[in-house]
Amino acid sequence: MKTKSIELELILKVQSFNDLKSYEALRNKYLNLIKSEASFVSLKFPNIPLELSDVENVLTYHFYKTIINYNPDKGMQFGVFAKQNLRFAIMNHVRKLLSKNQIIMNYKQDYHDEEHSYEDTKERDLAMSQLELISEGLEDMRFLTDKEKEYLRISLKEDNVSIKMLADRLGIPVSTTDDLKNKVAKKLKTHLGL
Repeated sequence: MKTKSIELELILKVQSFNDLKSYEALRNKYLNLIKSEASFVSLKFPNIPLELSDVENVLTYHFYKTIINYNPDKGMQFGVFAKQNLRFAIMNHVRKLLSKNQIIMNYKQDYHDEEHSYEDTKERDLAMSQLELISEGLEDMRFLTDKEKEYLRISLKEDNVSIKMLADRLGIPVSTTDDLKNKVAKKLKTHLGL
């Protein structure tokens, strides 16, 4: 019983004072839970563009939110509450990632389909809204560097942009831009199957 009261005291310190030491003590206590949930997700969804350490980082962030949202008056033990919230949070995160990746894959497939025509403005508008979602989803693609994300963002938003124009926009030589293009294509193929 004493352990539970110490745990509750740590939770209240984090909730009331944003106490870092209390948070670290709780995180260390529940580190196995965080790691097991990360492993579960990595095994269940092997094609998500996140390394195991990235999943653990997402769960660590949500663990902090779990502490903040915990209400001991509801009668649920913190461990049970944490497990439920972490599972829900990471599954929601993965669902969003998979949706964004599906949009990317659908766009690439449509774009390269020779029979596909963008003459219809509704289809063009839909493609543009998908590109906006891809751009938003770039931040979740941790396997890309900031420069690679910027390259992809520019090349996806603008039709027929040349390597020289990309080089000028990115502030790098044309040869580096060509290398960047190849690296991005390789990473997208490796991580997203594009």
